[in-house]
Amino acid sequence: MADEYQVEYEYSAGNTIQFKTDDLKIIPMRSNIRIDTRVDGTRVVTDPGHTYRIFTCTAFLTGTNMNTFHDVQMAAITYSGAYPRIKKIYWNGTTYEENIEVALVNISTLDRGAGWWHVSLRFEEKDQ
Repeated sequence: MADEYQVEYEYSAGNTIQFKTDDLKIIPMRSNIRIDTRVDGTRVVTDPGHTYRIFTCTAFLTGTNMNTFHDVQMAAITYSGAYPRIKKIYWNGTTYEENIEVALVNISTLDRGAGWWHVSLRFEEKDQ
């Protein structure tokens, strides 16, 4: 059985949506890394060290939370120095990560009936 994570997404001061997921992926990225091959066949790596993470997961949300999520993401979000952010990720009852400034770059939803929504999310870290 997969581990279950509880993610607390804070889109503005004190306004949060919490959801549980068992398929959280955290993908480290290195932007601007380049591998060049010289004429003599030597490969040279240029890495300026710019890093960030991508967080993907799926979850089931109630209709109320889904409506809030939708309205917040479709509105003109203010990307300040602290929000939006993944406020906390809990794993096995302890805090795994916290206060990660993110942009929610993709949200895909499917109505499962009885007031529930299956949601796929992709967050990208703003600063690292």
